[in-house]
Amino acid sequence: MDTKNNQESLFHGAVLASVGHAVYVCRAPDFAAENSWDGQNYNVQDSQGSRGTISFHRDGVVGAFFMADCDRDPFRGGVLIPPRDLLEGAPKSLRDLAESEAFQYLLQEYDGETRPIVTAAFWGESNTGPLCSIETWPETLEHGACLVELVMLGPQAAMEERIKEYRFSKSEVELIWTVFGRRMAEGANPIDLTPSERDTLRSNAISDVAWDACRESFAEIDILTN
Repeated sequence: MDTKNNQESLFHGAVLASVGHAVYVCRAPDFAAENSWDGQNYNVQDSQGSRGTISFHRDGVVGAFFMADCDRDPFRGGVLIPPRDLLEGAPKSLRDLAESEAFQYLLQEYDGETRPIVTAAFWGESNTGPLCSIETWPETLEHGACLVELVMLGPQAAMEERIKEYRFSKSEVELIWTVFGRRMAEGANPIDLTPSERDTLRSNAISDVAWDACRESFAEIDILTN
């Protein structure tokens, strides 16, 4: 399988999702853990036990996922798949990246041993090359990549879906687009929210816990709220 998506568009989608998530947790801090970053590792999870990580690197990108209750879930009778088998055909550098990064976020206790439990994976060899998998894209989605399906949409389509899901107001949508644009324009350099942006978000926060969750989510993508 290969898709028109690539590492660059995937990264942009992950950052846009993260900006939107930071805005959303002002109103829903209980969902803060569903979207996070650890360095160049983008992590997602749901409330049903499924989770995944996309690891970005100069050599390319690797995504690895565990989908609870799918037919590959070994805790529900599925056959345990050696994780590296899901990356057959990927360059060694990306298989090694998966071992050292993405797979480490999917560790679980199974059969008396801590090991990565992976039900789907994909990779991309370059910044502009297509994403690849050993199986068809519908199968990859079914077995876990659906966790980042919105991230893979174009920015406008992704935002339209998130407006429906999170019920963003017009002012929140404008803030998300503005902050996302500045974030991408600055590359690796941190950016600051403007006083007006901070005031808007702080006023939307339902509690101090929610405000702290918002600030932490922004900090993970080098957006400062001081």
